[in-house]
Amino acid sequence: MLKHFAIVPVVLCLSIALALLPSSDFQQMFFSSEPVETPWLITLAMAFAFFLMLWFILSCGYVFSIFRRTLAYHKNIRLIYADESGRKLNWVIITAALMFLTWMYALIVLTVENRLAHFGFSETGVLILLSLIVWLVAHNGIKQHPGFSETQETNTEIAQVIKTQAYERSALRKTDLLRIAAKIETAVTQDKVHLESDLSLVKLAKHVAEPPQYISQTLSQHLGTTFFDFINKARIDNACQLLTTSDHSVLDIAYATGFNSRSAFYKAFKNYLNQTPSKYRANCP
Repeated sequence: MLKHFAIVPVVLCLSIALALLPSSDFQQMFFSSEPVETPWLITLAMAFAFFLMLWFILSCGYVFSIFRRTLAYHKNIRLIYADESGRKLNWVIITAALMFLTWMYALIVLTVENRLAHFGFSETGVLILLSLIVWLVAHNGIKQHPGFSETQETNTEIAQVIKTQAYERSALRKTDLLRIAAKIETAVTQDKVHLESDLSLVKLAKHVAEPPQYISQTLSQHLGTTFFDFINKARIDNACQLLTTSDHSVLDIAYATGFNSRSAFYKAFKNYLNQTPSKYRANCP
């Protein structure tokens, strides 16, 4: 982590040098239309411009990294869990996008504020956007629970699953894939493990007595799916049976088939069947 703070000592020295400037030199450097002339002020001005541009480039890089890492995290969540509730980090992407918007807005205010003042562009807007960013980080940071909130042993298994998914595509032979696939199918069709609302890849692996990374690799290579899609498809299949053969409410069926909320059930149902549960029930003979 220290590399991320490598620039701080240099910028701190520059800040101290600027703070120690006589007020007349400071005013001339930042607020006067006349160019600075002394070598020391020219050096400080060039350093300030350089680090300001460097800050902008680094900030854009960090925002891009936030997007990339968050999307990768969302993908990994689907390798381990059948329920994304409370684990997704959409607020992080929204906050990063808002940060970029704030920079663009501040740049507009800095360059053309006088010409666009009648459209509402002002420094007040920058302060409002910054306040919103702080509130988003504070509010969601307190509410957010760790996505992979398991024991330390399970965290090691999760890391191995993600590593296998990314790098070790041929660790299992075809006979192994067929054998593990059969055990997974049995766990779903006979043991009904998919009806457990807190089912995870690690729990399924323990149920079939296979390493989690082998389960993930079998789902990906042999069955062409992820743990998330495989389990939720099985849950939707069960829900369809209950919708046509019982008079239970949609919410009761959602909970009975392993979903933790009505919204998650509706989202999965529409994703797989392109219609709502109520519409599906109405169209059944």
